[in-house]
Amino acid sequence: MFDGTPAPLLYVSMNQINAIVPFEISGKDSTAVQVVSGLATSPPLKLSVGPSSPEIFFVPWLPPIPVNGFWSYAAALNQDGTINSPSNPAKPGSIVVLYVNGAGIFAPSLVDGSIVQPPLSQPVLPVSVLFIGSGIGEPGEILYAGAAPGIVAGVLQVNVRLPRIGTEDFLQVRVGNSISDVVKIAVQP
Repeated sequence: MFDGTPAPLLYVSMNQINAIVPFEISGKDSTAVQVVSGLATSPPLKLSVGPSSPEIFFVPWLPPIPVNGFWSYAAALNQDGTINSPSNPAKPGSIVVLYVNGAGIFAPSLVDGSIVQPPLSQPVLPVSVLFIGSGIGEPGEILYAGAAPGIVAGVLQVNVRLPRIGTEDFLQVRVGNSISDVVKIAVQP
């Protein structure tokens, strides 16, 4: 529960709960989170709230040895619909699909826990992608940034064109004034 509003649950185990923060907390400075299980309710935990806090869905780098200090690849799709990976890199200049959480409010508004169907909502805050290759940042050409069809409300889908050069680029997503952590994307030489 976030300020008494039920959160859609994606996963629950004895040691972990994955929940989607309800859209209803938008505009607040903080929220009180409580876990309700059976007849028991946890004490409230106060958390800060911001307009956005984007993070790119990622796959941990295996083996667990960082390359240039980075640990994760974006959980991205190549233009042909295949999963992007070091063994299946995207072509320079092609389009990849990224999935991001923490984008904030969408318009028209989405219903907590619903599966997104057309017409598709867009995030209220501006979205951009920055590719960081060889220490030089290059903005990506975004072809679509909006609700991800067929996925739970709140997931942002970003279709972005890769730079025309590069091998393994690093990237970040910005939503409003907040920037995601850096992840890798595999690109053909």
